[in-house]
Amino acid sequence: ATATATTTTTTSSSREKPQRIVASVVRSKETSLKGLTISVTSPVKHGDGLKAFTAYTVQTETNRSQFKQTNSVVSRRYAHFDWLRNKLVHERPDRIVPPLPPKSTLKKNDPLFIETRRQGLQRFLRRTAAHSVLSHSKHFVAFLELSTPEFASYLDANKNPSKAKEAFSSLSITQFFKESDMSTKFALEEEKQMNFHAAIGKVVKGNAKHHAAAQDMSRCYSALGETFRALSDDDDIALMCNCLVDSLRVCVKAVDKYITDIDDQFAQPLSDYTAYPSCVNEALGYRNSIAYKQESLKATLRSKQETISKLQDSDQKVSFGSIFGKEPEEVKKEKIAEAEKAIEELAENIEKMNDNVTVANANMTAEIERINEVKDSEFRSLLTAASNAEIDRHTALHDAWASVVSTLDARLEN
Repeated sequence: ATATATTTTTTSSSREKPQRIVASVVRSKETSLKGLTISVTSPVKHGDGLKAFTAYTVQTETNRSQFKQTNSVVSRRYAHFDWLRNKLVHERPDRIVPPLPPKSTLKKNDPLFIETRRQGLQRFLRRTAAHSVLSHSKHFVAFLELSTPEFASYLDANKNPSKAKEAFSSLSITQFFKESDMSTKFALEEEKQMNFHAAIGKVVKGNAKHHAAAQDMSRCYSALGETFRALSDDDDIALMCNCLVDSLRVCVKAVDKYITDIDDQFAQPLSDYTAYPSCVNEALGYRNSIAYKQESLKATLRSKQETISKLQDSDQKVSFGSIFGKEPEEVKKEKIAEAEKAIEELAENIEKMNDNVTVANANMTAEIERINEVKDSEFRSLLTAASNAEIDRHTALHDAWASVVSTLDARLEN
């Protein structure tokens, strides 16, 4: 996919101005918001002190069949969004559930933090709505549709289960991955996510420095404007100084707008991707646990088969069963029969687990392909927005200084 440019004309200088770009549309089967519009607005603080919280208005318009209402407006707090994400992860652990904006006890009442969180919560809902599987969750529908009393009852009836961690050797899983092509594929994906997380972290830090530099530029333009305002008391140069003051005021406004645009349209959405690798690895972890269970069953089966082989080859003349009046050969046959029964059960379980692994591998492969497609689409939009913000800033600065040059040229002619 490529980006195309719109045609603009130069108005204030012989130099050609930079041109705004338009991101190409990425066609996707699984990233569509068609038929579902979600907005998170109007944050309102409730309570005081440690018990204070902010509630957001969630407005939904839809014609999708899984919804009972075409329009709904509900109030939800951050804890409700957190509940929804945990429900989606528990309900569909094989899917990559989008991240939420981070928690913060210290900043939760700060207006800037609340606005940043509002944007992040809106992105979470829209990304979930664009997922062909997650968007059909009954919990997602309930979150968007139910009134406050109805949703409170729904929460009581659908509490998130406690997280039960399965105990198995990560070393064994790692060794298993090295021996399996399919598992190596997913192990490489985990490594890719780690590298991506590190790279995104560097971009976020670099953008923070760029943000600080832009703020310094705004302050410098403002201070320079005050300097020329003071010089404008001299009648001989008042016209030129006032022209500079006006132009510098435009520069300050342009840079401040640039800072806001970059923060809203680039920096904040980009910061979500520092959390995305953990979301991907969350789903990979589920798939890996299924694969490891399969391998554990196979290892147990091999052990039982070895037990039968040893029993069949053994010349058992004495056994513990002789205490109860059983002949050693009879005890041997019983042990073999028990092992064969266990093998039969293991074979059935392995067959079922093979199906589970096949499904898990297919789902994980589809999710990785989907998240790469989403990433391509969103990064295209982010970089286009950042580029256009730069273009708008440089165009405004260009016009401001071109105005100064024009005024000075006219002054010289007179």
